[in-house]
Parts: sequence; C-alpha cells; structure tokens
Amino acid sequence: MKIQKETQKSFNCNKKAYFIFSMVLFLMFALGGIMGVFVYPTFFTGAKDKDELQNITQKGQRQGGKYKFINPLLECDYSSDLEYKNIYSIEKKVSEIIERLVDGTNVSSVSLYYRDLNNGPWFGINEDENYKPASLLKVPVFIAYLKKIENNLGLLSSTLSYKENELEMPDPADNLESLAPEKEYTLEKLFERMVVNSDNQAYTLLVNRIDTKELDQVMQDLGMTVPDSNLTENILTAKSYASLFRVLYNSSYVSRSASEYALTLMSYARFDSGITKDLPEEIAISHKFGLRKSEDLTGDVYLHDCGIVYYPEKPYLICIMTKGKDFEQLAGVISTLSKKIYEEIKKQ
Repeated sequence: MKIQKETQKSFNCNKKAYFIFSMVLFLMFALGGIMGVFVYPTFFTGAKDKDELQNITQKGQRQGGKYKFINPLLECDYSSDLEYKNIYSIEKKVSEIIERLVDGTNVSSVSLYYRDLNNGPWFGINEDENYKPASLLKVPVFIAYLKKIENNLGLLSSTLSYKENELEMPDPADNLESLAPEKEYTLEKLFERMVVNSDNQAYTLLVNRIDTKELDQVMQDLGMTVPDSNLTENILTAKSYASLFRVLYNSSYVSRSASEYALTLMSYARFDSGITKDLPEEIAISHKFGLRKSEDLTGDVYLHDCGIVYYPEKPYLICIMTKGKDFEQLAGVISTLSKKIYEEIKKQ
C-alpha cells in the first residue's frame, strides 16, 4: 500500500512537472515567434517589413555598384519553377547538339557545365568526366598568388626573376619576347602574360616561386584534384573547374578587389575561337582557354574554354571541355554550343 501511494505521489509530481515544463516550452516558442516577426527582418537582413524580407529571400541580395565583373552574394538566391523549366529546355537542346556533333566526327568527347549566376539553376552534360587540364591550371596558380596579396594589391609591383640555367623555359606565347634571366618582372606583368596571353614562360616562373603546399591548399579549397605523380593527367572536370569562376564572381574566396582584378584581366584573354567567337563584341566575357596535344600515340587534342558571359541582367557561367583529333573541329563545337546557349538566354 505504501508503495502504491509513493508511486501515485511520484506520478502526480511528474505530471505536475511535465505540465510546468510544457507551459515553459510553449511560452518560449510563442516568445520566439513574436521576436522573429518584429526583430528578425531588421536585425539580420536590414529589412523594414515582411514584404521587404520576402523580396530579399526570394531574389537574393547582392552587392552591386562599383564593381563591373563581380557580384558578391550576401543571401541565398531563389529560382522559380519557370526558371527551372527554361534551364531544362536549354539542356535538352544543347544535349541534342552535342550528340549530333560527336556522331561521325573526330570529336570523341564533349563536357559542358552551365549555371545562371543570378538565381543559381544549373545543368551539366558529362560534367564529371576527367580531362587533361592544359593551360587551365594557370588560373588556380593566379588565384593562389591573389590569396597571398588579396589585402594589398600594391604587391602587384613586387618582382620575380630567375637565374641562368635555373629553369627550363618553354617557348613564349606568340608575339611575346622571352623572359630574360636576371631581369626583374613585376607580378602584374607576369599575371598579364600568363592570363591574357596564356604564356607558359610566365607560368613556369610563377609556379616555381610559390610554395607547393599553398598551391595545393588552394586547389583543395576550390574542390579541384591536386596533381600527383600517382595520378594520370586527366584530373579536371568541367564542373570542378567552373567553381573557380563562381568563387571569383561571388568574391567568396579572395577579396572583392582581388576578384574584380582577376576577372577584369581574364576579360582581355586573347582567344577568340571558343565561347567568344559568335557572341556580340559588346558582351564582356571573362574566360580562360586550354589547348593540349597528347604526346602519346593516340594523337588526341584537348581544347577547353570556360568563363563568365556578362549578358545584361543575366550573367551566366559556361565551361566546355572537349577531346578529339582536330583543333578546328573542337573549336567549332565550343563556339556552336556557346552561341546556342546565348541565343536561348536572349529569348527569355
């Protein structure tokens, strides 16, 4: 009997405690909801009312103004059902073109990655297929240097040099003089040669003057495969490489001034046989191409072109990687796909 009373007493006590605990939780949630309605819009986003908060949430909030080539993302972007339908439509048409171009030609492989930089929807076709990177590796080297000097672009005037017989220098890019031993070259000049002209001499000097660990860390941070003696040269995908342009556009890896500088320089890239070929001259395009011919018996040629097309109010990222036997055919594939995507964007 005593046990029953103690049990009943314990039950009543627990019941009372449970009731009190439930009331406290209810009051906490209620108070949180009230605070959320009146405080959250202003404190966390700067919005003055619920309508403004909804507008920010749906459209995303970007820092525009003084920048031409970057658009830092402050809030998550929102994509409507219509935008996704448009993306599916573009993907279908591009996929059909790729099938037609590859069938019966010397083009053996095509990969494409596309992303709407305003709202975020994207699609990829063979976007995870690996390729030899060729000159595309010059961009992560560029970013690695910018990471070192991002808060002091005055260091662009600092210089690098090399001694006679220290480095095995490849031939310079077309229309460029060879880098001379013992001569000092500013980072700014070397970046221009490497990025605008895709000069292998500037790349050789820069890559030999940066700590390998720093460069590897940048590539890991950006989701790229770090070159390794145990790996084949096929280490780059269209999707992974596109991330470099995305982080520059959003200035989410290096400072805004450094990101703006990088994309400005890439807008002067001297390669007009790829994604820029059939697009209007007034459209700014920041991009980097890569060309590589296999040294083995296959005779395969790799041609890639990736970048940002600054279509007015509708900037987008496009990365196309190809493999085949003929440079002209690969260049034609890239320009055809780029033109088709541009035309589809223009219709929207």
